[in-house]
Order: sequence, then structure tokens, then C-alpha cells
Amino acid sequence: MTDFVTSEEKRIKLEAQAAAESARSRRRHLIDSARSLIMLLESAGKPIPDAGFRAIPGAALQADDQRFAAMQALVSREIQQETSRGSGGVLSAER
Repeated sequence: MTDFVTSEEKRIKLEAQAAAESARSRRRHLIDSARSLIMLLESAGKPIPDAGFRAIPGAALQADDQRFAAMQALVSREIQQETSRGSGGVLSAER
């Protein structure tokens, strides 16, 4: 029985570590995407879409899940709009 408990404890810890790393990776990707989009828009002389958009790179790591989802939606929407305008060769929502 002790071996089973130890084994389960290890499995649960590994799953938690993997989930945490996946979450950090998604947040880093969002930060990179937001920064890339900001640089693309600035270099093209276009306005930044939203006042809070510039805050995304600094806020994404600590944002709660709801705020993070809103940030993702905003960045994805802007990437789609730039892609439809023909500027999206530099950006990708996929990684």
C-alpha cells in the first residue's frame, strides 16, 4: 500500500509540474505575440488597438485566468485583423 501511495504522490507531482510549465509557456507565448504585434504596428505607423494592449507583456504572467483569457482574445483578434490586412506574415497565433 505504501508503494502505491508513494507512486501516486510522484505521479500527481509530475502532472502538477507539467501543468504549471504548460501554463507558463502559454503566458510567455502571449507576451511574445503581444510584443511582436506592438512592434509591427509601431513600425508600420499604425495605432496600438487598445490602451491596455501595451500592458499585456508586463501583466500576462501574473494575470488571473479570466484576465489572461481576455488578453489572449484581444491579441488573437488583433493578429487576425492584421493578417486580413496583409500584415500577418510576421505574426502567427499558432506556435
